[in-house]
Amino acid sequence: MPQTYSFPTQPQIMTLAGPKVWVPLTLALAAALGHLAILHAQLNSTPILAG
Repeated sequence: MPQTYSFPTQPQIMTLAGPKVWVPLTLALAAALGHLAILHAQLNSTPILAG
């Protein structure tokens, strides 16, 4: 007897956590990545042998 494949109708991340959890986590991740990008840009703009 052939078996059919059962697939979830909703994405797994939605079933694990509601919007009250993943929206702040997404914003925090974006803020952290932005902060790292700013620090990286500042470190690359300073001369290594200043003085």
